[in-house]
Amino acid sequence: MLRSSQPIRSRDKILLNFERYLGRVKQQLHVFICINQCSYNGSSLYERLHRLPQLLTHCSTVNTMSPVTHACLSDIAIKWLEQETKENSTVPWSNPATIQKLPLVADVMAMVHQSAMTAVNDVFNRGLDGADMFFTIKTFLEFAELFKFIANNLSKKQQVVMQRYEAAISTISALSQGVTNFEQEIEKLDALHKKALQNVEEKKSLVNINREQYTQIR
Repeated sequence: MLRSSQPIRSRDKILLNFERYLGRVKQQLHVFICINQCSYNGSSLYERLHRLPQLLTHCSTVNTMSPVTHACLSDIAIKWLEQETKENSTVPWSNPATIQKLPLVADVMAMVHQSAMTAVNDVFNRGLDGADMFFTIKTFLEFAELFKFIANNLSKKQQVVMQRYEAAISTISALSQGVTNFEQEIEKLDALHKKALQNVEEKKSLVNINREQYTQIR
């Protein structure tokens, strides 16, 4: 600890330097204490701070953080998916539908994250009573694999239903186009019919005029 190259002979100097060292450590030392705002074993945050008032009287700064919202988690997931897609392209979706699929996948990821946080907080708040229900790495991976399997089956079923709806929509579109063409043909025939009726009326009037002239000549 001493910068001098001479050997230390006095025990007092060693203690003095050690005290200086401890003083510098205390000056540079910063202790951060994180306390969950949720209730733990039936005790609220106020009750825990009331039992340990030194946490507030001897601290320099108190920061409170609200729970992360679903919208914030969804935005984080969208940014991660966009970066992951640009770098690795591991998500097998088509380019035209990427804009529509990103928010949906991000919402699912946010819901899974919130469900995991709720489960962990529930186990943490109940203490040892819920330790048997805690998700280990193996069980969590099994849950993720099961979630992927269920999501894949649901996606396949929904794709079949969507194909049926798309086929029905295409049939309806074709029928609608046929009805439109039929209405256009009817309009054309109606115009020809009106023109024919007008021509018949003209012929009738001409016949009447000729009949009158013939009668006068006789």
